[in-house]
Amino acid sequence: MISCIKIDLWSESLCQYMKVDVLMPYDTGGRPVRVLYLLHGLSDDSSVWLHRTNIERYADAVGDLCVVLPSAHRSWYANTAAGLAYRTYVFEELPEKIAQILDELRQLPEQLPLYQQQVQRFFELVLDVDSAGREPQAQAAKNYFHDSPKDPDLFSFRPIPLSFEPVEPGRCSPVLYSSSIRDMIDYS
Repeated sequence: MISCIKIDLWSESLCQYMKVDVLMPYDTGGRPVRVLYLLHGLSDDSSVWLHRTNIERYADAVGDLCVVLPSAHRSWYANTAAGLAYRTYVFEELPEKIAQILDELRQLPEQLPLYQQQVQRFFELVLDVDSAGREPQAQAAKNYFHDSPKDPDLFSFRPIPLSFEPVEPGRCSPVLYSSSIRDMIDYS
């Protein structure tokens, strides 16, 4: 089984968010994950591999293969005279960031119960409706400011960049740009 992770990744070398699709196996059978980068052509983006090939099926058959599909606009993956460092992004910066994401994914199964406990505790402290007349929200606010909880068991929140992008004429939709794999966890 394989999952497709869609990431808007901040590039320091390009000073903008870049779209990256990552095909990640659920279970590698204890083998280390190998990484394959597939680059799109001039008039495409990373989604061309997902829509026009069977790359998901092939990667799933291999079992221990992570496939990285970066978008690089119409750059030919080259650094430009105007200062856009696409080559630096794809061949230097992106592999470092993918290695960091893979490390976080490897640690996720052990950390997930802790994250769930922290979120549950946060909900109990902040969202609890108390019939005894106390104000749990006010109490929690006193103990929790600006990503510096006094209680180390509280979940530490970091702001996630948000922007609004057009989805159709006259209508925009909010888009969150996660900075780590932990920001993409759905706790529902």
